[in-house]
Amino acid sequence: MAILVFLCVFIILYGTTTGPLLWVYTVETCCDVAVGVCIFELWATVVVLLLISQPLMNSALQPQGVFFLFAFFSLLDTLYAYFIIKETKGLNDKEKKSLYGPEEMMNIMPEVAAKWRDLSGQGDVDFFKSVK
Repeated sequence: MAILVFLCVFIILYGTTTGPLLWVYTVETCCDVAVGVCIFELWATVVVLLLISQPLMNSALQPQGVFFLFAFFSLLDTLYAYFIIKETKGLNDKEKKSLYGPEEMMNIMPEVAAKWRDLSGQGDVDFFKSVK
């Protein structure tokens, strides 16, 4: 019975924190290059969980201990999400991207982007006037 309870706790906590929400939150708050790194890390975590789950089930922990372990880490995940991850509701894209980045980088980003690419075929100044 305890296995079923902790399995349900794990599913509920994982499904409301690092499960689907982390994928969306990563895209909202990271710049393009960082999204690639974050998604690689997320898939690496999935692979690690896949590889360690079966050996842990057959170890001294037994299935009950593994579910206790997963429930404990899911609880830590939930606490981390509640206390550390910042809310993005009502923020524009620039504000979301600046939540975890240095403030001085957010102020120079348009100028740096203008030097690296000109998406519209217009000059740098005209391009940023049209964006505003």
